[in-house]
Amino acid sequence: MYFLNIKYLSAFTTVFLVVTSSLAIYNFVILKLLNKSIDKHLLKEIFPLSLFNFRTKLILHGLALLLVLVALLRPVMPLQSTKVETFKMDIALALDISPSMLATDIAPNRLQRAKQETISLLSHLPDYRMSLILFSGQSILQVPLTNDYSSIKWMLPSITPEYISNKGTNFTDMLQTSESAFSSTPKDFKKILIVITDGEDHSANLDPLLSDLKKQGITVYTIGIGSAEGVPIPVYDEKGTFAEYKKDANGNPVITKMQGDILNKMSSSTGGKSYFVNNSSFDLSQIIDNVVASEKNKTSVKTKLAEFHDLFQYPLLLALIFRLIALHIPKKNKLFIMLIFLYKNNSSMAK
Repeated sequence: MYFLNIKYLSAFTTVFLVVTSSLAIYNFVILKLLNKSIDKHLLKEIFPLSLFNFRTKLILHGLALLLVLVALLRPVMPLQSTKVETFKMDIALALDISPSMLATDIAPNRLQRAKQETISLLSHLPDYRMSLILFSGQSILQVPLTNDYSSIKWMLPSITPEYISNKGTNFTDMLQTSESAFSSTPKDFKKILIVITDGEDHSANLDPLLSDLKKQGITVYTIGIGSAEGVPIPVYDEKGTFAEYKKDANGNPVITKMQGDILNKMSSSTGGKSYFVNNSSFDLSQIIDNVVASEKNKTSVKTKLAEFHDLFQYPLLLALIFRLIALHIPKKNKLFIMLIFLYKNNSSMAK
């Protein structure tokens, strides 16, 4: 047996000593008053409560207090110990919303499918904190790390390439924003960055930034969406109706291809992995399950948890019994005090 609240022992001991000392002083004062004021033979006639019962009441009250304090220390009996695997992780999801993500080689288009998969993921994701980063020619931390996925679910359907005016794909800015997204992550948490993009990058050298991410414990997993053959980029009018395909300066359709080299570099440089998906293989929930399983193998910790049986109810029961016994011992202190007053008053008048 041991006590879970043993840290309060000194405080409870102080309370017990103060109360029992007060009871002892009370007992001493009463005895002194009896011996000084009243003859022993007269005492037996006017004070039917014996000194034994009086002291018994004080002792029972003291024992009841002691047992209550023991119960507050929370005594327990250990049963068995089990080892539980613990894994703590924060996830930042970076979603490419550049115009090339409107290509239809992934139905209904790359961006729409990515949003659908993300909403599906949030419906069964364990209790990990997640943040949402949107990026194109620049990036924004749209939703900071949170366990409340409703804000992300509510926002995703309305997100289009027009959400960011600076077009293109800038991985440098996205990675810098991702780094700041983990600013509130505790040191013992795993930091996972999931990047969904078609891989068309227009940023500068990423090596220094990727090295910095690795030092901070941020692992990048990339999901390349789109076909390697390439498709034209549709352009829509203000009503959302298809108008034409995007053209270059010579009037030729701009072809967007999924480019995996930069994605492989981002993931391999930080200890992550790249996934390349098409219409049939794009299952973000399954990818996240694979990521979690992989990270658990790297960093999961087995914590030993002890199971125990509470015993506090037993000292509380004894305290209640002692208290009830004390209350059933006749108490005539008020009568006694009144008789002392009358006796002393009569003695004064006789003099």
